[in-house]
Amino acid sequence: LTESDGSLNASYKQIKKLYASDAQFLAKLTASQRAWLKFRDAELDALFPNGGEPGDDGSSYQEARAEWMAVLSDERCKQLGRWLGAAAGGSKNLYLTAFLDPKQELFGAPQKTCTLNELSKANDAALNGKYQRIIKDRAYSSDRLFLDKFRTAQRAWLKFRDAETEALVPHGKNDKARLYAQAQLAEDRSRQLLKWIRGVSEGDACAGSIKPKQASPA
Repeated sequence: LTESDGSLNASYKQIKKLYASDAQFLAKLTASQRAWLKFRDAELDALFPNGGEPGDDGSSYQEARAEWMAVLSDERCKQLGRWLGAAAGGSKNLYLTAFLDPKQELFGAPQKTCTLNELSKANDAALNGKYQRIIKDRAYSSDRLFLDKFRTAQRAWLKFRDAETEALVPHGKNDKARLYAQAQLAEDRSRQLLKWIRGVSEGDACAGSIKPKQASPA
């Protein structure tokens, strides 16, 4: 196991131990983690739709794939940290307390606040905008293999989002916290999509399907 995989497994096991008395939560957490694993694998397939290059001994491809797997594992560790943080604070019911103050009405930066509904709509719109921008980008739009795998990854993420939300905030428990959880997950996914929008340096060994950055004008 890599260091990132080890940390991820340790966090997952710690959560299961801390919430051992909540069988319903643990069942939903297990379903969410399985959905995340399917998303992770689909995301890696989108990053490397062709696998190893013909004639390659496979080592550079495996190393690049491992690098991105570590990135995804680190991101998942941060998400699991929400449960660990709630438990450390003495919360027995994460979905009631971990995401927001029940009395909170406004969100965003102090200079530009919004309601929870506005935040949710804005995050969903931002995510959809980034997704559409990628599939319409000339660097990707003619690559059928990449687009197929990219769409598969996004569908896998949607299933993960739904499973994660259900684990965090079961239906009927706290609709406000549920909406906020979905908004946060959408923001997480938007950050993940940025790699395909921004591009990477020319010759980056871990680029995979990500386009090279355009040179800045002199």
